[in-house]
This record gives sequence, C-alpha cells and structure tokens, in this order.
Amino acid sequence: MTSPTETWTSDGFEVSLSRHGGVDVVAVRGEIDVATSPKLRAVVTDPEVCVQPSLVVDLTAVEFLDSTAIGVLIAARRRSGADGRRFAIVCPPGQARRVIDMVALPGLIDVFEALPEALSVLELV
Repeated sequence: MTSPTETWTSDGFEVSLSRHGGVDVVAVRGEIDVATSPKLRAVVTDPEVCVQPSLVVDLTAVEFLDSTAIGVLIAARRRSGADGRRFAIVCPPGQARRVIDMVALPGLIDVFEALPEALSVLELV
C-alpha cells in the first residue's frame, strides 16, 4: 500500500487519497453523514483530485453511513462513468455493508470485501 498523497480530516472524520498504479483509492475513516458527506463528495467527484483511470472508495474504516453517503457513492459512480473511468467500493461485512446491501448498491456498483481484491480487478482493466 502506498502512503496517502493527500489527507483531509475533521472531528474524527478522515478522507485520504493514495494512488496504486492506475487506481485512485479514497479511504474514509469515521462516520459519513450529512455533516461529513460534502467533503467526501468534493474529493470523489473532483476530476482534478481523482485523476487515475479507476477509482475505489474504501469504506473499511467507516463506522456509520446514512443516505447522504449513499448519494455520494452514486454521484461518484456516475461521475466516473461519465469520464470513462471504472469505479468500485471496498466494504467488508458489518454495519456499513448491511446498509449498502439493503439499498442494492451491489447491483449498481462493484463492491469488494478487501482492497487487494478491488485493486487486482481494476488494475487489470
């Protein structure tokens, strides 16, 4: 794993960007809710920040997410698709994954349980 190239933090919420070959990895730590989702949205939808051919949002360290987080993930997927980029989420089993499964995101977005798995698929594309 490469070290983050950029990190944004606020009150226990952290978004960090690192690059792995042709994949931007945005790792999130903390809770994604109405207060924190604007920062995540700003990072994952900015074509000057996420520049690689593929984007992964890593939710491994997310403790909670609400409907605003789902909206951000869908916006990131749409933006990536419009730019001709691949998009995926990493979310292991747990509370956040239950929410993702409940709203049927795996039918819309590729969801992996671990970052190495997502990277191996996206780096091949």
